[in-house]
Amino acid sequence: MLALDVMSQHDHLRHTLATLAYRAAKAMAGAPESFADFDAGKGARRPVAIVAHMGDLMAWALSQARGHERWAASPPGTWDEEVSSFFSGMATLDAFLADGDSLGQPE
Repeated sequence: MLALDVMSQHDHLRHTLATLAYRAAKAMAGAPESFADFDAGKGARRPVAIVAHMGDLMAWALSQARGHERWAASPPGTWDEEVSSFFSGMATLDAFLADGDSLGQPE
C-alpha cells in the first residue's frame, strides 16, 4: 500500500489512533450522563460498557506495543470516568508510539 510505503509503522498507528479519537469524540460529544445507561434491548451492551471496553482495548494495545501483552477487562465506572479513561489510554499509546521505541508486536 502506498500509504504504508510513505509512513512508518509508528506513524500509521498514530494516524489510526488520531482517526479513532476524532470519530469517538464526535460520537460522544454532548452526551448526557444518562446516555451511559441507554438500553437498546436484546442483550446489547450499555454505552458505558462499550466505552469501558474501548478503554480496555487501548490498555491492551499499549501492553502489546511494549511487548508484554496483558488483557484486563475492567467493570464500567461512570460515563465521565470511562470517556476520560478511553481518551487517556489513547494519549498514552500515542505518546509511546511518538517516542519511536520498537514495537513488542508486529503492527
